[in-house]
Amino acid sequence: MSASVAKFAILAVIQAPDGDDFIGNQALHPVLGHPLLAWTICAARDAHLVSHVAVVTNSALIAQTAKDYGADCLYPFPEELSWQRIKTAETLNRTIQEWEQIKQLRFDAVVELSLLTPLRDGADVDRALEKLMQPGVEAVVSVSEFSPSPEPVSLNSDGGQIINHQTIAYHSVQGDSPPKYLAPNGAILAMRRNLIVEQHQRIGQNPHVVVLSPLRSVAVRGMGEIPWVESLLRDGHSGNRPAKKEMVTIERHIQGGRPLVLVTVNMSFLPKMRAEIAQVVDCIFAYGADRQTIVEILPHVDAWLCSPVPPYLMDGPLLELAPRLKIVATPSTGSNHIDRLWCQQKGLEVACLKDTDVVNSIYASSEFTWGLIMTVVRRIHMAIARVRQNYWRDVENELRTVEFHGKTMGIIGYGRIGGNIARYAHAFRMQIIAYDPYKTIQETYVQQATSAMTVLQQADCLLISVHLDDTTRGMVTEGWYAAMKPGAIFINISRGEIIDEAALLRYLSNGHLSGAALDVISDEYLSDKRQHPVLCYARSHENLVVTPHIAGLTVDSEYKAAKFAFDAILRTLKLGNDPS
Repeated sequence: MSASVAKFAILAVIQAPDGDDFIGNQALHPVLGHPLLAWTICAARDAHLVSHVAVVTNSALIAQTAKDYGADCLYPFPEELSWQRIKTAETLNRTIQEWEQIKQLRFDAVVELSLLTPLRDGADVDRALEKLMQPGVEAVVSVSEFSPSPEPVSLNSDGGQIINHQTIAYHSVQGDSPPKYLAPNGAILAMRRNLIVEQHQRIGQNPHVVVLSPLRSVAVRGMGEIPWVESLLRDGHSGNRPAKKEMVTIERHIQGGRPLVLVTVNMSFLPKMRAEIAQVVDCIFAYGADRQTIVEILPHVDAWLCSPVPPYLMDGPLLELAPRLKIVATPSTGSNHIDRLWCQQKGLEVACLKDTDVVNSIYASSEFTWGLIMTVVRRIHMAIARVRQNYWRDVENELRTVEFHGKTMGIIGYGRIGGNIARYAHAFRMQIIAYDPYKTIQETYVQQATSAMTVLQQADCLLISVHLDDTTRGMVTEGWYAAMKPGAIFINISRGEIIDEAALLRYLSNGHLSGAALDVISDEYLSDKRQHPVLCYARSHENLVVTPHIAGLTVDSEYKAAKFAFDAILRTLKLGNDPS
C-alpha cells in the first residue's frame, strides 16, 4: 500500500434494513455460527484502506449486532428515506453526509458492500480501492467471470444497484473457447465522494472494474445456498474470519505497598490461581490488551507474566519503558517472542520452561504431536472432510494409507517431546532413529545417529523438536527435504523460524514429500496471518495440516506452566513461596 493511498479517509457502508429480505431475517441469518452481516463487517474491517465502517439500519437488533462485531451504526436512519429492494443513490448520499456530520470529517471516497456476499474479503475491497485511488478513476465495480453468458444485467442510470434489464453490461473475454463473460456481481461498489454527493451517482460514465473469482462473488439469495456457502467458507475460500469485538477488560488488584505484576497470559480458566496471585502481589490482568495499552501500564511494573504468543514483539523499545521491571516470565519452553539479547545486555531476567524439571511433567505437547503424526499419516483430516462432503467408501482410494508398524520414525532433537514421541512410536512397533548432539540416548529401542543426514535418509516420518536459538534458526534447509525418502512425512512443532518454509511447500507441491503437519509458522507475532505462504498453501492443499500453535493448550499443562512462571517471579521479587 502506497503512502499516498493510506492517507485517504474512506468510509465503508453496509445497508442492512429490517425486512428487506431474500431470506427470513436476512442480515441476522446464521452462517457458520455468525450472522450474515458479520461476514461483510469483517471484510470492511480487514480492508487496510478503509478508515471507517458504518452499518445503516432501521432495526435496533441489527444495530446492536453490528456493534458487537466492531462496526459503527447509523440508527435510526431518517424515516423519510425508506429502503426498497433496489437501493437508491440518494439513500447512500444521505448516509455519507449524516456520517460526516457525526464524525466531523470529510471522506475522500466510499465503498458500498452488499451483505449478501460473505466470501468477498478485505483483500478484495483493498484491490477495488487501490484502483479507485488511481488518477482519473471515479468509480470501481466488482465483476465476475461467467461461462456461458449470464442473464443480461445493467446498472441503473442514476448509479443504483444492479437490476435485471435488457441492456447488456457484460463483456466477452477475447480468445477464450467457449466464450467467457464479465458481469457485475454487486459485491463491491467504490466511488469518489464527489460522484455520489455532488452528482448523485454511484458509477458515473466510465466505471472501472475489479474482477472477483466466481466463488468470492457467491451471494446468499435463498436458504438453499447457505450450505454451499458454508462449505466454501469452511474450506478457506475467503479470508474472512468474523468475531465479536473483544472487550478487553483490564482487571486491577492494587492494595499498595506490594510489587506490581503485569499478567498478560490467559488465566480466564484458572480462577483459583488468579485469586492466589492477587493475594500475594499487586497485579494487573490484561490478557488480550494491545501494545499501546501495555505501553501505558509498563512504567509501574516490577514483573511481567507474559503470554507465550503475544500480538506484538516484546523487544527492547517496549521493555525499556519499564524501568522497574526485574523479570519477564513466560509459561513456555520457547521465548522467541522476547528479545533475549536485549534482556541479557540490560540484566533483565527471563524465565522460561526450557531445561527445567517442571517441563518434564507436561505431556500436552507430546500428545498433540503424536495426534498430528497420526492425522497426516492416516489422512484423518481428509476422511473427516469427505464425510462432510457427503462421500463414504466411494473415495477409499484417496484415503488408503499405511500402517505404523515396521515404519521408521526419525527424530531431530531428543528432548522432552522427542523422547516422548520415541516412546509412543515404540508402542506402535516402529523403528526409531534420533539425532541430538547434546544428548546420550539411554533407551535401547532408539538408534542414536551421528548425523542429522542419517536420520533424514532413513525416516518414513521426520519430527523436528528442537529449541529455537542462533544455532537452529534456519537449520532445516532445502537440502534436508531433498535428502528425505520419497513419500516421507514431515512434522514441525518447534518454531517456524527453524525451517525453510518455502522449500517445504515446494517439496510438498512436487510430491517428494507426501505430507506435512505444522503447529507453528514463522512470524507468529503478526496479527494478520491470512497471506502467510504456509497458510495460503494449506487452504488449497490437503497434504499440509496446520494447527494454530495449540500443542500445549490444555488446562493441566497451562496451569503447571503458569505456576512455574509465577513461582519464578516470586523468587526474583524475594517474596518466598519457593517450591524448591
